[in-house]
Amino acid sequence: MNRIFTSILLVILLSLHVHSYERSGINFLNPSTIQGGSSTYTIKHRFIGPVTNDIIDTFFFLNTGVSMYLEIAFYPIDGLRFHFGYENAFSGYHIGLGYAYDFGFVKPSITVEYNNTKEMIDNNYSRHNNIFSVLSIQSMPIFDVIDFGVNVGYDYLYKGFGLGIFTSIGYLELPDGYKVSLVGEYYPTFLRVNGQSDNFVFGLKIDTYGHHFLFTIGNTYFATVRSSMFGMEDNYLRLGFRIDRIFQWGM
Repeated sequence: MNRIFTSILLVILLSLHVHSYERSGINFLNPSTIQGGSSTYTIKHRFIGPVTNDIIDTFFFLNTGVSMYLEIAFYPIDGLRFHFGYENAFSGYHIGLGYAYDFGFVKPSITVEYNNTKEMIDNNYSRHNNIFSVLSIQSMPIFDVIDFGVNVGYDYLYKGFGLGIFTSIGYLELPDGYKVSLVGEYYPTFLRVNGQSDNFVFGLKIDTYGHHFLFTIGNTYFATVRSSMFGMEDNYLRLGFRIDRIFQWGM
């Protein structure tokens, strides 16, 4: 059922009118100053099973399960962002409000998110309400080639801080306006909720007119910045992808 729903959603999103927009990461929460009157859709897939010799079967999740995150975000004015997301790994619902400001050389943002998720606490797997807040800082591209970012999060459910580090390198311009870059993220884990290993993920990113395609490989199968900050049980490599689209209504 998840495969059918995702396929239908992809067809709908890829057929709508869109406009180009700013850079983004993999799980990293980038400060966003998208023009007011816009909305974005994000689809993330992480393949739970590690990469095997049957790499084609692994990529099309024929021999493994999948972790998925779907999100829609609205920008009523420049820099102000409302988002609504669902993450199947925790049967989690995410509702957030954030604001970003572009100072020209750096973009900071603050985001506060309400989570309703199923999590294992004290050997009891049950649904919990939570507030997760994130301070994000991202540099502007240096020589239009490389940029850096940091996420600092605080989780009220687990009473602790998390950290995420982001970089994007390259931005090679191809014919027809396509741009290619390499993206990397690293999450040194202070809250050992999901495991003892730090999370890391790398991606090849292709920007076209109005959407981003990211093909990823890393040890994590989680798809949000919050879950990425909680560690991983192993360092096996897993494949994934992310698709972002922007829509400017009434244009």
